Amino acid sequence: MYTTTLCNRTSTAVKTFIRSQLASFLALSLLLLTSGYVYAEVLTGQVVSVSDGDTITVLDESKKQHKIRLAGIDAPEKVQPFGQASKKSLSELIYQKQVSVSWEKTDRYQRIVGKVSPTRSRHLLGTSQAWHGLALQTVST
Repeated sequence: MYTTTLCNRTSTAVKTFIRSQLASFLALSLLLLTSGYVYAEVLTGQVVSVSDGDTITVLDESKKQHKIRLAGIDAPEKVQPFGQASKKSLSELIYQKQVSVSWEKTDRYQRIVGKVSPTRSRHLLGTSQAWHGLALQTVST
């Protein structure tokens, strides 16, 4: 009789454990499936300033200025070697042009970090005027 009671308790405990693990697994699966969907905001306006090879200012329709850091690239600062060439290259591409900025976060300087269209970040990479973020991380570490 003791064995039967022990088996029933063990069986109930195992079933409870399996149910809780299954519920946790389903909740985690749902979270992972939905986390892939990123809802980026889109800002449109005219480029009114190019600070350096990876930072611009966009004036939106309500005449508000937004500092934009181009996502995925890192260009030299103006005082670094090739800094002026990088700024000039970006200016030639987008200065005083209408652009759309898809973004989802800001950086520590409160700049919007986003992908700018019609700017092609890859164009600057191809001209060696900027570095891809991943390559920079590999070199830095």
